[in-house]
Amino acid sequence: QHENYIFEHGDICDQEKVSKIFSEYQPDIIMHLAAESHVDRSIDGPEDFIQTNIIGTYNLLQCARAYYNSLPEGASFKFHHISTD
Repeated sequence: QHENYIFEHGDICDQEKVSKIFSEYQPDIIMHLAAESHVDRSIDGPEDFIQTNIIGTYNLLQCARAYYNSLPEGASFKFHHISTD
C-alpha cells in the first residue's frame, strides 16, 4: 500500500462503478491491466474475452474520456493500458 497508489478490484464492464471510482478518487493516472487471458479458454468460450477485453476496455476508455473532459484545461491525466491481446 502506498499513499499515491490505490488498487480497485472491480468489473470494468460496470460503467456505474467505474464512473464512481473516477469521481471518488479523481486520478492523475489510470493503469489498465484487466484482461481475460489464456488462449485455449478464449477459443473454447470467447464470450468472456470479448466482454472483458473489448467491451470492458471500451467502457473504461469512455469513462476516462468523460472524466478527462471534466478536468480543467491543462490538467494532467494519463491512461496507461497494458495487454497481451
